[in-house]
Amino acid sequence: MKRKTIGAAAAYMSGSFFASFLLGINGLVITAIAAVMLFVLRKRIGLDRYDAVLITVFFAAAVCMRLGYEHFVISPQQAFIGRECTFAGTVEDIDRYTGDTASYVLRGAVVSDGMEPVNARITYYGADTGASVGDTIRIGSCMITAPEDTYLYSTRNYSFSQHIFLEAKRVKDTELIGRDGFVLKRAIASYRERMISDFRIALGENSGSFLAGIVFGEKGTLDRSAKTVLYRTGIGHLLAVSGLHVSILAGMILLLLRKLRAGRVLSFTVLNIFMILLILMAGSPVSAIRAALMLDLVVLAKLFRRRSDPLNGLAIASLLISITDPCAIYSAGFLLSLAGTFGIAVLAPFMLKGHTADTPVRKAGMILLTGFFTTLSVFPLSLWFFDETSIISPVTNIAAVPVCAAAMVTGLLYAISGGYVNFLWIAGILLDGMISASQRIASVPGVYVNRSGYEVCAVVFAFGITAVIMYLAFRSRRITAVLISAAMVSAAAVSVVVNRSRYNTLTAAVLGENGRAAIVVTYRGRADVIDLSGYYSDPRYVRKYLSVNGISSVDTVILTDKVQSLYSAYAEELALCDIGTWIISGDAPVSEEDKAVMLTEGEAEIDTESLHYSLSDGILTVSLPDGKRLMTVHRYDTPCDTADGAEIIYGSRSAGYIPAMPDISNFELVFSSDDEYYIRRL
Repeated sequence: MKRKTIGAAAAYMSGSFFASFLLGINGLVITAIAAVMLFVLRKRIGLDRYDAVLITVFFAAAVCMRLGYEHFVISPQQAFIGRECTFAGTVEDIDRYTGDTASYVLRGAVVSDGMEPVNARITYYGADTGASVGDTIRIGSCMITAPEDTYLYSTRNYSFSQHIFLEAKRVKDTELIGRDGFVLKRAIASYRERMISDFRIALGENSGSFLAGIVFGEKGTLDRSAKTVLYRTGIGHLLAVSGLHVSILAGMILLLLRKLRAGRVLSFTVLNIFMILLILMAGSPVSAIRAALMLDLVVLAKLFRRRSDPLNGLAIASLLISITDPCAIYSAGFLLSLAGTFGIAVLAPFMLKGHTADTPVRKAGMILLTGFFTTLSVFPLSLWFFDETSIISPVTNIAAVPVCAAAMVTGLLYAISGGYVNFLWIAGILLDGMISASQRIASVPGVYVNRSGYEVCAVVFAFGITAVIMYLAFRSRRITAVLISAAMVSAAAVSVVVNRSRYNTLTAAVLGENGRAAIVVTYRGRADVIDLSGYYSDPRYVRKYLSVNGISSVDTVILTDKVQSLYSAYAEELALCDIGTWIISGDAPVSEEDKAVMLTEGEAEIDTESLHYSLSDGILTVSLPDGKRLMTVHRYDTPCDTADGAEIIYGSRSAGYIPAMPDISNFELVFSSDDEYYIRRL
């Protein structure tokens, strides 16, 4: 093995992944199979005994590092789970919401009777105390829990990637007890917020938030629908600070330093100062750190008159990050950044080797194919993490990257100069056009694919692993191309089969948190939403379910409780869905423009070609046209005759369940026949 760094990085990341996700018999079997295949292919790969020792040492080191971190850092913190505690810590991050509420990330000491205090980072959601980054908050009483995944978010992986292993629930007696800590971090955060505010004032909500995203990686201020549109058209990656951002800033700084005739060492120093500032203002995302490390390797290679190698650079950057951060493997941004860089710097050059760009047409073709291989590299991870992904990004990025890069330059100039160099109007024109074009493109059927369960992901991952094995064995572009084509065809076929099967299957999803009930019924291309609980988060659950299953139109939305606020929430969350009819309980219009059917008595009878819905006294009954009852949904305190069909109870944390399977939420009833159904947890 000629390039030892690549083997060391691959072994270390594999060990970290194994220790984080695959401990147990299944993980041991997978690792054993990988070791056997590596042994079988050792001669073709060019491994000798020293390489085998190197790989073994780095794999074992990663496992030991991760398990050691678990034992000495994570376990002492998680010993407080389930206990009443007090906490005092410094504010590291804040997200503010409507209703004078906020979520905080605090670093401090957790204290409980009979236990030694332990330093930890925790999150909690509660009343907005008015605190800023660097202030100190004391929590008089709270229940410590572990971050848990929900149907909406993969909370555990995200929290672990941020080294947050505890959450505070049932928080009481919060007090702001100190100010003015983290002076530098506070100053950077304040400056960043001022720049974002300037962008939004100058360019409007959408374009200003878009510019904040492509300059600082700030996605929180961008409208959810606009964000979804950008991801569906394949340009959402521009909202994460990574290689493109680092390259543009580096180009600007190096060009200025070259004009000033600065020396190489001075240029390297100044460049890194600006890189550090960019990373800090972007919230220190691991994708930006990876890009900055790789850029440093390129600059250092030129400084010492050495040739840089993209794959070596990627290996060194990933190895350094993984060694210094045992939880980096949990970060979606880190994995996507590695995959994207591998596609653009390694896979594309390998597949296009020997092809020349000596004419404009061939040059355009090379750019398009490079984009295709980059998209291909991130496709499985994008589908896994984001439920849907664009298939036209190689085409859209040809126009989007130059346009957004130009807008980014104006934003960076404004931020670097403190607002004195103001060409934001140019960014406004460019981004207004980009958002408008993205909205039109995203509305075209077939421009993105949804996950529709895990079958498509499984097929793509299987072919990806096979492609890696075949590459190691044969180093053949032809075989790799065949496997890529087979993966695309198989994924498309599986998606068609899954969606067709779903089309012909009656499914009722029960969505919401803590015993809520937002019901989504799908059958033969029809989708109906019936919200019985009226909880503020119900629309987010419905949007997630529709997105995962590729449902872009809803025939009927029925709202029965808190209709004024819920109508606005559903209208916002389902802005990209075509909605046929709103049926709303009450006698007051929910908006000036709505054309909803109002139910004064709160009762409804709806007949479709295949189903009959009956809503009376808060009880929902779904039946076949012949009157056979399939399911009944009612509150836990509402008496109801449920002689036949499935019974779903909601409205209590101890309820929200099918009586035969208590304590579950977010599930589907999949009807295999008129009389039988099975339950699938979501």
